[in-house]
Amino acid sequence: MENKIKKDSIVSFIKNHDPREAHFDGSEIVFSIPYSKIIEAAQFCERERLDRAFLGFKNKAWRLEVISDAFEYYITIDNKGISPETELEYVYSVTRQPFS
Repeated sequence: MENKIKKDSIVSFIKNHDPREAHFDGSEIVFSIPYSKIIEAAQFCERERLDRAFLGFKNKAWRLEVISDAFEYYITIDNKGISPETELEYVYSVTRQPFS
């Protein structure tokens, strides 16, 4: 049970410009999303029978859209969660909540 990702975990993303070499210089864009938002987006894709949806930050809130034009930074979600395209485009890590 401890090895599973909890809903209140935070997933942080860093744009990976070269998937063959994860070298960062400190100027990369970093953003974090609550894991619960990723779960909700995956459930939305499954319920609405969508191949994918886009999850990003807009107007000071996390939003789910069916087109990516609405966001400057976003990740792609499918019915299983984080899409393979996102896994290639970003390096990400999961931070467990310290008080759980």
